Amino acid sequence: MLVDQTRWDLEMTDPAALRPAGPPAVPASVTPCDLIGPEFARFLHAAVGFRWHWSSRLAWEYREWLDWLARPEVETWVAYVDGAPAGFCEMEAEAEGSVQLHSFGLLSPFHGLGIGGFLLTRVVERAWELHGDLGHDPTRRVWLHTNSLDGPHALDNYRARGFTVVRQHQRQRELPDEPPQPWPGAGWRPGLDGPRPSPVA
Repeated sequence: MLVDQTRWDLEMTDPAALRPAGPPAVPASVTPCDLIGPEFARFLHAAVGFRWHWSSRLAWEYREWLDWLARPEVETWVAYVDGAPAGFCEMEAEAEGSVQLHSFGLLSPFHGLGIGGFLLTRVVERAWELHGDLGHDPTRRVWLHTNSLDGPHALDNYRARGFTVVRQHQRQRELPDEPPQPWPGAGWRPGLDGPRPSPVA
């Protein structure tokens, strides 16, 4: 199906613009995943992004994941609650002092607990350090893009932390009737989608 999509490009050009979020409603931690492999990286990407039509990397081969994750400019940070991954952010140090937040989001059981703002605060702090830690000139800009197919609170979360919209544009995008799911029935939401799907024998 063909859908209309609004895309917003956002940036922060001064670390002082960051407005930290308050603590989440549950104890949570955010840590770098220095030894991340393709298995965990693809799990995070699929489990967080399938509702929002993150499909571009699902076709990546194992070698493509290995090559991407091995780059020193790429870091993955993971939020945990009681030892379980609750969300993640992947960032990349780019040319001319920019850091892009490529992927950001939460697994659905952890929505609405304040973890998104908590995670975003920590990764933006890290983004401002990244170029310097790589031996480059300091970070000059942190940026990202989101769109109207992403989570309903994504744009508000970015603005609340101090990001500014610098570009907005419209396009049409071809989508499957159902977003790709990491496993059958993953799109079922308790209390919202009726009976739980029966497992396939």
